[in-house]
Amino acid sequence: MISGAPSSGLLTDLYELTMAAGYVQNRFDARATFELFVRHLPPRRNYLVAAGLEQALDFLQNVQFSAEEITYLRGLPVFRHVDDAFFDYLAGFRFSGDAWALPEGTIFFPDEPLLRITAPIAEAQIIETSLLSILHFQTLIASKAARVTTAAAGRPVVEFGTRRAHGIEAGIFAARAAFIGGCAGTSNAFAGHRFGIPVYGTQAHSWIMAHEDEAKAFGSFLDAFPDEATLLVDTYNVRGAIEKILALGRKQVFRFTGGDGKYSSDTVGLENEAYPEAEPLLVPVMRESKRLEASPQKPGALVSAARERFLASRERLPERIVSLKAAQEPFPVQHSARLEELFEQVRQTRVKSART
Repeated sequence: MISGAPSSGLLTDLYELTMAAGYVQNRFDARATFELFVRHLPPRRNYLVAAGLEQALDFLQNVQFSAEEITYLRGLPVFRHVDDAFFDYLAGFRFSGDAWALPEGTIFFPDEPLLRITAPIAEAQIIETSLLSILHFQTLIASKAARVTTAAAGRPVVEFGTRRAHGIEAGIFAARAAFIGGCAGTSNAFAGHRFGIPVYGTQAHSWIMAHEDEAKAFGSFLDAFPDEATLLVDTYNVRGAIEKILALGRKQVFRFTGGDGKYSSDTVGLENEAYPEAEPLLVPVMRESKRLEASPQKPGALVSAARERFLASRERLPERIVSLKAAQEPFPVQHSARLEELFEQVRQTRVKSART
C-alpha cells in the first residue's frame, strides 16, 4: 500500500463478513489454510510473474475496523440478529496468522500457490477479497509487461498507463508491476519517487498544437531539455476435515533445473516433502502477523530486486516458454505422488458424504 492508503476491514465482500459472523457466533474457531493460485493460463501465455506481495503484506499488518465502520455494519439488516460478540471481535480485529508466498518477480505456472495464508478461519475469510485484488492486479500487469518486453527484443519499454488506469492508486501499482515485469521505467512521477523507478516523459499533443508548427514546437522543447528530450511525432465433518487437511491440503512448489541450466519442470507437492535437487519457491514472509524481514528495505530496493529476480528467471526459461506464441508443449508442472494420494482421499471422502 502507499502512505495513507486504506487498510479498512470493510475492503471485502459482504459475504466474507457474514461468514465471519457465522464462525464467531457459532464459536467455530478452527485454523484454516487458504491458497491463491490460477487454474489455467490465458490464451497465448506460457507463464505468469508474481507481483503485489509487498502491498499485500502491508495490508495484513494494518487491516482493522474503526468504530464508525462497526456502527455501519450493526445497522445493516443482514446483521440485525447477530450477537454482540461479533462486533466486539471486529473491534479488536488484527491479522494474527502466517503467510508464505512466492517472492515478487518469481515466474510461476497453473496450480502453483502464489500465496498461502494460515490463520483462524474468520480472519482468513475477512482478508480474502483484498488479497485477491492486490495480487491479481499486479500479477496481471507484471505478466503483461513480461510479454511486451519480450516482444521488444531488448529495446527498452516504458510504462505510460496512469491516465488510463482504473483510479490513481491503480496507476501507481501498475507502474510498479510493469517495472517488475521488465519495463525500463514509467511516466508516473509518484511511482518513480516512491519505488525508485526511472521516470520518462515526452510532451503532450497540446504542446505541439500550441506552437505555429512542429519544428517550432520541437525547437522550443529542445531549448528547455537539450539532453533529455523525447519528441512526440504522432499528434464433511467439516471441522475435523479442516483440521486434518490443514495438517496435510499445505503445498510447496519445487522447481527443477536441467543440465543446460534452464528450468526443466515444477512439482507441486506437500510442504514437508523434500527434493534436494529442486528449489522450493514458497518462502515464509509472515508469522503470527509479524513480517519476517529483519530490516525492511526501501521500496525502491524491493521493486528493483523483484525485477532482477524476474529478468534472471526469464533467462532460464526454455525458449518455447519465452516465445510469444502458445507453446505446443507447456512448461511441465506435475503433482507429487503424495499430493495426488491426498487429493484422492479427499475426493473419496466427499463421495461418501454425498451418499450419506
